[in-house]
Amino acid sequence: MNLIDVIIPAVTGLLTFLLGQQRGKKEVESLHLANIEKGLSIYQHIVEDLKEEILHLTKKVDVLQDKVDALMEENHKLKKMLSDKV
Repeated sequence: MNLIDVIIPAVTGLLTFLLGQQRGKKEVESLHLANIEKGLSIYQHIVEDLKEEILHLTKKVDVLQDKVDALMEENHKLKKMLSDKV
C-alpha cells in the first residue's frame, strides 16, 4: 500500500467533513432566522389585536363615563329638589 493511497482519502474525508459542518451551520442559521420571522409575525398580529381591543375598551369607558356624569348630574338635581321641598 502506498502512502498516497492513505493520505488522499484521509484529506478528502477531512475536507468533506469540514465543508459539511459549515453547510450544516448555515442551514441551522437559516432555520433560526425563519423561526424568528414567524415569531415576529405572530407577535405583530397579537399587538394589532390588542390595539384594536384597547381602542374598543377606551370607547366603552368613555360612554360609561358619560353615563356616570349624567347620573351624577341627575342625582344632584334630585337632591336639590328634595332639599328645596324640605
